[in-house]
Amino acid sequence: MKTCLSVFLLAVGVSMFGLGESLSCYSCPDGSTERCEKVQQCSAAENSCLELSSDSTGKTYSKCLQQTDCDFEKLAAMFTISRFKFNCCQSNLCNSAHATAARPLIGLLAGLAALYWVMH
Repeated sequence: MKTCLSVFLLAVGVSMFGLGESLSCYSCPDGSTERCEKVQQCSAAENSCLELSSDSTGKTYSKCLQQTDCDFEKLAAMFTISRFKFNCCQSNLCNSAHATAARPLIGLLAGLAALYWVMH
C-alpha cells in the first residue's frame, strides 16, 4: 500500500510541477482579433505569459515575457500602443481570455479524489 501511495504521489507531483519544464504560453505577438491558439515554449529567461488587449484596435497580443518586462511603460514601448489592458501570469497557458483560475483547482481536486480512492 505504501509503495502504491508513493508512486501515486510522485506521479501527481510530476504532473503538477513539470520537473523543470519551461513555461508554455499562447503566442500571437502580432495581435489577433480571434482566439489565439498557437502555443510557444518559453525560453529559460521568460518566466511569464502576457496577454495584452488594445482598446483602439481590438487586437489581443499574447507571448512569453520576462516578469520584469510586465510593466505598463515597457509594454507601451514594446507594442507602440497607447491604450491597453494587460495581464501577466506564471502558469502554463494562463494568458488566454478563456483561461480560468479553476484549471489548477480541478487538477488538485482530481488528485485528491485519486488519493482518496487509493487509500480506501
